[in-house]
Amino acid sequence: MKGTILVVEDDARVALFLRRLLVHNDYQVETAGTAAAARQLATELSPDVVLLDLNLPDAHGHDLMPELLELVPTSQFIVVTGDASIRSAVKATRRGAADYLSK
Repeated sequence: MKGTILVVEDDARVALFLRRLLVHNDYQVETAGTAAAARQLATELSPDVVLLDLNLPDAHGHDLMPELLELVPTSQFIVVTGDASIRSAVKATRRGAADYLSK
């Protein structure tokens, strides 16, 4: 295994696609569809990387990222969003994202 990735994505199809792609490339992958599930899995897994959608049903990714960084400070965060903007990218980077990708 190359490492552990936590995919935080509320769209089940996108989460499944990312999971399949990453597992095929020899990563251990878990998915969370809500911020609550992400908090729990982050604590249990201590993932190497968190792929984080910004629009979740119970929280915004910009608010969730600092919480997850406190839980797993060694994780790298990559924001993956369908609502990309320069303002959002800057905010994500300032809050700890290593990268910012548009879906």
